[in-house]
Amino acid sequence: MYIKLQNVGAIKEATVDLTGLSVIAGKNGTGKSTIGKTVYTIIKSIQEQDKIVAKKQRDFIEWACKNIYFQLQGFISRAASVQQSVNSDTELLESSFQYGAFEQQLTQHVFEEKDLNTAYALIDSRIVSVDKFSEIVDDPTKSKVKEILKSIKDKLVPIDTGTALKESLLFMYQNVFDGQINNLKSHITSEVDFSGLLKYSVSNNADTMSFSDRLKITYADTQIQQKVFQDATFIETPLVLQIEKIRNIEALPIYWKDLLRKVTMQSIDATLQNDNVKEVVTDVSNALGGSLEYNTNTRRFEFIKKDFGNGANVSIGNAASGEKILGIFQRLALKGLFGPDKILILDEPENHLHPEWLAVLAEVLVKLSIAKCPILVTSHSPDLLQAIRYYAKKHGLSQLKMYLADSKTQVVEDKTGREYEIFDNLSKPINDIFKFSVEEAFA
Repeated sequence: MYIKLQNVGAIKEATVDLTGLSVIAGKNGTGKSTIGKTVYTIIKSIQEQDKIVAKKQRDFIEWACKNIYFQLQGFISRAASVQQSVNSDTELLESSFQYGAFEQQLTQHVFEEKDLNTAYALIDSRIVSVDKFSEIVDDPTKSKVKEILKSIKDKLVPIDTGTALKESLLFMYQNVFDGQINNLKSHITSEVDFSGLLKYSVSNNADTMSFSDRLKITYADTQIQQKVFQDATFIETPLVLQIEKIRNIEALPIYWKDLLRKVTMQSIDATLQNDNVKEVVTDVSNALGGSLEYNTNTRRFEFIKKDFGNGANVSIGNAASGEKILGIFQRLALKGLFGPDKILILDEPENHLHPEWLAVLAEVLVKLSIAKCPILVTSHSPDLLQAIRYYAKKHGLSQLKMYLADSKTQVVEDKTGREYEIFDNLSKPINDIFKFSVEEAFA
């Protein structure tokens, strides 16, 4: 499995292996995160396309029903203010388009009963009822309401797999990238190839075309859902655990919401995949001195520390950032969310770790990779890279790839076996400072 990008974000060209443990190193702004987010976007688009299409349909139905109700209500309310007779219109409005009720009827027929014919009949009956409103509602408004009702029918028409995949990609790109994937330094079309199973392009003329029109799927394998990873988890920051009252998360990035959903799951997979994953849970638990738990009553995370007698609860806000990142790994492992068909994407995890725990994380990543769990890591830490190389050699991990995202060439190049080039790129500023300090000391 691989991902190939051309002219995407800050990247001119990149091809990254996704079958083992792959590390992309580089300075800030070189496109490392873009690769991880693109992988996440593709996997989620493929595996959740039915849910995404259904969500877009639900959202449209909600918007349309509310739009119709308030347009008609506006006319009737204005008429009432000048003493006109509006009783019959009000009764018709509430019986046909009652706020919330019409929407609920439609969604029940479409999503629960899977009965499109009844949903279509319901819409047709409402189209007929529009003409029964008095002259209080003018003809242009009646026509507009009918158009909205007809557009609901159009939106509910079953779509083919290719169209569903494009709709899903559009939704995910808008949520993950805000629709911005083109290279800002050129006007060349961006191209993405996911292991030969999915290929698509995005033209760079946003000033004249919508994102929907610019995104073109050039190839999609008919069995793509069975051939790619079944899930992806993107970890950008452990601070997501501090979101108060987990129920109010709609404004968060979609990959934050996905991670929160996973770590708040209550079920525990007692049949962990293999001894390596069990070791990961043990290693993390020992480092933490306890476990990360989710309190369903307060809807908050907390650490249960074994060091404090029989265990004490420590508020997530009082826990170190490094504890949060390891706690996330602990819960994902316990929930059975590491496996050969699930890819883990870590975006610069070293930002929150003391060197001691950085070493713990590096060994955890190596053990998970040995357990056949695909992992993609982006980093600008020479220490993390060295730790990963050390534990890979110690535990005999063969599937380790090291890449360098070069800011000058805009190319992500495989440096496996030539890791010294990565360290030279990342360490030069610090080495210059160290050299100055030494020279100053001996001056």
